[in-house]
Amino acid sequence: MKLLLSLFLFLITLTIKAQDLKYFNRSIEFNWETHGFNAIDMDQLKQLSFFKEHYDFIYEEHWAKNIGMFHSKDIDQDGWTDIIYNGWNGGEGEMLVILMNDQGQYRITQSFIGHVVEWMDTLNGSVIKLFDYGCCGAWVDHLVTIKYCKEKEQFNIVDDIANMVVIDSTLKYMNPIRFEIQNETYNLRYAPDIEIGIPEGDTPFDVIDGQNISAVYYKGDQGTALASKEDSTGRVWWLVIMDKAPTGETILYPGSDEYDNYRPIGWFSSRYLKKTNKE
Repeated sequence: MKLLLSLFLFLITLTIKAQDLKYFNRSIEFNWETHGFNAIDMDQLKQLSFFKEHYDFIYEEHWAKNIGMFHSKDIDQDGWTDIIYNGWNGGEGEMLVILMNDQGQYRITQSFIGHVVEWMDTLNGSVIKLFDYGCCGAWVDHLVTIKYCKEKEQFNIVDDIANMVVIDSTLKYMNPIRFEIQNETYNLRYAPDIEIGIPEGDTPFDVIDGQNISAVYYKGDQGTALASKEDSTGRVWWLVIMDKAPTGETILYPGSDEYDNYRPIGWFSSRYLKKTNKE
């Protein structure tokens, strides 16, 4: 089991550099047509009248205008066309609602919070990435990956990347470096510098020790470095993604779907990080 987990994390490491960081962007528009989805027509929309009753924030006068948020495709490969809704969730964010076709009758089976940014069809089931961006004064965004399980006939969350770092488009990436923390405690930061003396009230969150600390990690904790940056003092910082949620003090938190095993992005000074890559 440990070997399979290590392999899974290694595969995630290989793809996050090229793909996942770019998805922390609200302006990304997902192209449903190129992923095999079809638009639904008014007749199909009429079959979904129960939808607006279930989600009562969709008013009758706006119902027809929501047709562009519905997309059809045989998701579970049973020969029946299913429907996906990805749109307004009644607040500042978006939601994904899955309506499975049970021999001609649609039913709401699951829902997740987020905007679809990627959809991959595999032999083992569809894999979807959702951008759950912070709203209503929140400061952490989440990129959630869900995967369809044919045996259970449902989607399950398999990964959640938490981020409060500004992803700089000019950032230069490096070959991913696996590392292990050598210090007894080590501070993950939301910027590549050490800022001390942040006044209370200057941020929407409770500052840890008056510094730009997002989470406290401990000796032996592991992660992957994706990029590096040198500050004005010559200190080298690594942009990292951790293997697990912090067990120490943190200002981070799970996403809207409350998946606790999220993996934070942040900055570490590289000084007390031991490379564990096999040459």
